Amino acid sequence: MDLTFEGLSVHWSTLRGETLSFGWEGPLLRNGQEQPLAGFKHYENPYCVADLPARQIEVRSQDYLLRLDLTAPYERVASGKG
Repeated sequence: MDLTFEGLSVHWSTLRGETLSFGWEGPLLRNGQEQPLAGFKHYENPYCVADLPARQIEVRSQDYLLRLDLTAPYERVASGKG
């Protein structure tokens, strides 16, 4: 992996062989192609697709489903220690 700083810009070669470049001004570039910083899904993979913000997120794998309700009030759970 190669990481280079030039003034207010950064250039990085990733383990996947991609080149990422960004700086204080100008676009985020991946392999020389401009990448959007908005207007995309928060999560988008084979297990889950969710917008940002999301009221609910479902994660699926085989016959399993994990449903996260992000509108529910926060509840602190005791650690069980002590």
